[in-house]
Amino acid sequence: TVAITPGERAGKPSLDVETQARTNAFVDLFWSFRGTAKSTMLADGLKPVQFTYQRTMAGTPYLTWVDFDGADDRARSVYMRGSKKKQFEVDARDVVDPITAVFRARLSGAGPGDTRTYEVFTGEASYRIRLTIVAPDEVDVPAGHFRALRVVPEVWKITNSAQPDERLRGATIWVADDPLRTLLRIRSEVFVGAVTLDLVKVDA
Repeated sequence: TVAITPGERAGKPSLDVETQARTNAFVDLFWSFRGTAKSTMLADGLKPVQFTYQRTMAGTPYLTWVDFDGADDRARSVYMRGSKKKQFEVDARDVVDPITAVFRARLSGAGPGDTRTYEVFTGEASYRIRLTIVAPDEVDVPAGHFRALRVVPEVWKITNSAQPDERLRGATIWVADDPLRTLLRIRSEVFVGAVTLDLVKVDA
């Protein structure tokens, strides 16, 4: 589920975006996941303010918390796995959190043949993500039949240099071919096959 709520930060209009995900009862037999991610961004320019990601994977709790400081262009994070704690800090002049990157991509106006690249800080690591809109398409999901755009993401993990993230074996994203670019389907290859997420419904 994804919930978008307008708000205000320091007298400026903002957006609070909260996403929740969980594995179903069958998958829980092998590996369980419960997670909530929340991003606060300024509406003007979609500038990140704060990002939190709380989840439990296979019984182990994790917490990531990132503050974006516009005054000194730094992003500072705390990452906790169980009782272990780490802190990170990066230059945030051209960096966004994962949710803000999605919103920037949706509203970028990109069309077939276009590419958009984003520097993303998750609070634990930095990544370069390139999204290429490869072709128009049509998809059927539980929410209905849509004219769509097919998007292929490429991900590099940034260490001393940019290295392809080997955990992403192959993924495709479909978004609605309309001004809102509503996310319709995500399909990603994993070590045992593939995982597909489909849009079920949209509540106004």
